[in-house]
Amino acid sequence: MNSTMLSYVAFCCLNIVNQCNVNEFRNKIISLNNSKTCLNREFVNLSLPTKWTGCKWSCLDKGFEAIQNLKPNSRCAEKIKSLNKRYTQIKRKQACKSIICNAMCDNSTSGDTGKFFSEAIEHLQAVTRENMRWISN
Repeated sequence: MNSTMLSYVAFCCLNIVNQCNVNEFRNKIISLNNSKTCLNREFVNLSLPTKWTGCKWSCLDKGFEAIQNLKPNSRCAEKIKSLNKRYTQIKRKQACKSIICNAMCDNSTSGDTGKFFSEAIEHLQAVTRENMRWISN
């Protein structure tokens, strides 16, 4: 391998490391969303934004503010704690600043946790696709 190729490989690796990786966060949401007994027990009467438009990160933020106020006391407490911890890390990570917006959440409806998590998963998949597109260009 010549030095140009090594430089390119190093550049690509550095960009991947510095990307805002939301895959782990998305996977934690999927895992929690699949725990129907946990959702039914811990998230009763919790109304979260659904059908997001505009600044989608602010809708995610609005929902997670409500989730972070929960005081879970069941077996799924660790999953919720881990999800909240990862969410906080993403918000603080410099590489993630580009996906965070400060506009208000423009949502016309509120719904249950399952709908909120589905919307969150869809948004995070779009962020991942955008990050991969940026790396490949």
